[in-house]
Amino acid sequence: MITQDSQAVLLLCGVLGPKDPDSPLAPREYQLLSNSLHGRGLRVGDLVNDESLVESVAGDPSHADRLIALLRRGVKLGLAMESWENQGIWVLTRTDADYPALLEKRLEASAPPVIFGVGPRSLLRKRAIAIVGSRDASPEALDRAADVAKGAVAWGMPVVSGGAKGVDERAMREAIESGGEGVAVLAGELAKTSRQSFERDAVLAGRMALLSSSHPTAPWVERNAFARNRLIYCLATQAVVITATRENGGGTWRGAAEALRRRWVPVFAVDDGSAGNASLIEAGASPWPPVFDPESLCVVPSAPDYTPAVERAEYIHDRPEASSKAQEDWMLAFDEPRTIRQAAQILSVDEKKLRALVRKAEKEELIAKHGRSGRSDLWLRAGSSGLQPGLF
Repeated sequence: MITQDSQAVLLLCGVLGPKDPDSPLAPREYQLLSNSLHGRGLRVGDLVNDESLVESVAGDPSHADRLIALLRRGVKLGLAMESWENQGIWVLTRTDADYPALLEKRLEASAPPVIFGVGPRSLLRKRAIAIVGSRDASPEALDRAADVAKGAVAWGMPVVSGGAKGVDERAMREAIESGGEGVAVLAGELAKTSRQSFERDAVLAGRMALLSSSHPTAPWVERNAFARNRLIYCLATQAVVITATRENGGGTWRGAAEALRRRWVPVFAVDDGSAGNASLIEAGASPWPPVFDPESLCVVPSAPDYTPAVERAEYIHDRPEASSKAQEDWMLAFDEPRTIRQAAQILSVDEKKLRALVRKAEKEELIAKHGRSGRSDLWLRAGSSGLQPGLF
């Protein structure tokens, strides 16, 4: 049985089929809704079977209609849950005690509201090493990946990787075949991957978990691969980049660069003289030591709190402070062009106080005018495209 909170999150944010025509809430949309509910002393589960409350919280009639339509998908959710269970697939929402605390802590408002998986969830709470690299890595690079994986096994640390060909696959196989554990974070095809012989056997042995924020039957797409990279870093205690290139999109390189920029984890890069790895070292990655040194890797003064999520007094996602400290919650309301009055209604805050915050942020070039709606200015947060689907 799932809780009413989890049911609400799945209805609001879940893709319930491979060709689901619905438009579920994106992570930041869900965070805004959660913050608005928190400000009223409510939880997301309170919206289930109470359409008048939905209308009150949503404010805008068109957004209320969207939320109500999503919450009416109960039958579809029931069928989807039965299908996932029959395939051995579990699902977690940000209201669940087993949801990885590191994802909430590091990704904050952009943490996926729903994740799917196969295998022991306990692996998601262990101190782990991310090993990442290119698909077309050289034999020497693949051997390095295997060496790092062996070191992780020697020190009892699971390997976290992306499940792709090349470095990811070699590191994961080495870890499992050496008697260790691993977490493969997939960009798609969770159900299909879980049936492959290597993954199936490792899962049944209790030494491997598969994880994805995409629907279990969703195909691999580049957009999901970039999102997958963020989960890899945020589930680990530290990361080792075996090889990365900036050519042809450079997915591995971009993922490592973002982890460095956001300071999620200590990032190491093999000092092999390649341009891609050299640029990561220049950006702040530590050169990978020639010998696996647990002291240099595993003892991180600023390491996150590893208190299991089940011990938390309340769900982190329901707290306003769970959103980004670099960009306060109120700025999330301007991920799309909105008037100050519209944003104030979304956030359930005083319009005058919000106006003062907007004026201050404008001086700091964090927010700017983006056209007009009637007699009112529209505002857009710096860095937002303004092209996301309408929220409110």
